[in-house]
Amino acid sequence: MGRCTRQLRRAFTLVELLVVIAIIGILVSLLLPAVQAAREAARRVQCQNNLKQLALALHTYHTAHKIFPPGIMFDINENPESSDNFRPNWVIMILPQLEQTALYTAFDFKQTISHANNRNARGTPIQAMVCPSDPGHSKLFIGTSGGEGDNWARGSYACNGANGPSSTGYGGGVHCGKTGETAAQAPGWVNNRTKGVMGAGVAVRIDDIRDGTTNTLLLAEVRVGMTEKDRRGTWAMGCAGASALFWHGFTGDANGPNACNDRSDDIEGCDFLDSTTPGYATLKKNCMTCWPSCPSYQATARGTHTGGVQGALCDGSVRFFSDSIQTSGEFGGSQSVWDYLIASQDGFTISSKDIGGG
Repeated sequence: MGRCTRQLRRAFTLVELLVVIAIIGILVSLLLPAVQAAREAARRVQCQNNLKQLALALHTYHTAHKIFPPGIMFDINENPESSDNFRPNWVIMILPQLEQTALYTAFDFKQTISHANNRNARGTPIQAMVCPSDPGHSKLFIGTSGGEGDNWARGSYACNGANGPSSTGYGGGVHCGKTGETAAQAPGWVNNRTKGVMGAGVAVRIDDIRDGTTNTLLLAEVRVGMTEKDRRGTWAMGCAGASALFWHGFTGDANGPNACNDRSDDIEGCDFLDSTTPGYATLKKNCMTCWPSCPSYQATARGTHTGGVQGALCDGSVRFFSDSIQTSGEFGGSQSVWDYLIASQDGFTISSKDIGGG
């Protein structure tokens, strides 16, 4: 008879098991940043595609109306810096071109956008207006005054209004945040160095863009407000920071992409943000500072991508603008690369090398 033998299998020791677990943990820790980076890259591409879609819609609107829509609109004698009586902004005007005709017709244009009749329409999220890199879109703006109402849905993109205050085109206003400066001294759209593309009650035609459509900013990203009382990034609200960029160049203190200096954005309701939640320290840490007790007349481009913001030029192309883009000093004149991107009729052209990014 043959002999039966039993082969014993050696089990893992505790030390070996701990080593294996440690190796797996290291591999996971190495893999997670790569996964997160891949996800952010996909989100950034989606933001880029949204900008392309919005730029195309604006060009389609231009083809039909022979001019771009105004960035923001108010009734005569209303001050865009402080009025709650919002009329249709550039986003509402291009809703049909975004295949959102049903939403466009849902607005009661006999009333202001802040009227109760328009509460549901202004609270409707629009996919093309949402950059998935910014996580704050679920926090709707609830308003900081009774006149503007609540239920304002969020958006991630703003038009290039002017390198002057939001009252430009409406006869000025009372500004704050710039020591010793009066409304009469503030730069306005009457100056070709400050004229943007879609301002307050005014807009340009493509033929008016003397610098060339490849040298002029059309749209840029904005960040959603940090709390429900922060109006920044609100698609149907026509004011600085919500859906429009104003005074975001060399002559103001909200100068350039993601300006992180003290109290740069001047928006109505900042006193709620600065003194309570989130508080000044958190605003500063996130480069989302604003000036308390100011009306909404100044705001710059802001984004959550590392190192800069994305924007669309007037030719429909999308570029990444680095936070380090020149925003001060001499560049063929008294202004900077960023200023020349804002201005549509200053007569100065810049190259892709000057812009930087990709």
